[in-house]
Amino acid sequence: MLDFSQSGILFEILRPLEEECISVLVVSAYERDYIFVNKNDFDKVKKIFGL
Repeated sequence: MLDFSQSGILFEILRPLEEECISVLVVSAYERDYIFVNKNDFDKVKKIFGL
């Protein structure tokens, strides 16, 4: 879990997706953040992050 003082982390994580014009939906909850991508982009996202 990331500390509240670590601002900009999400931006850095999402930057590679922005560069590939991949839309995301971010939901921030109390203890976790969730990043949703379109299922049509999922394989591309996995490749970007080396998964």
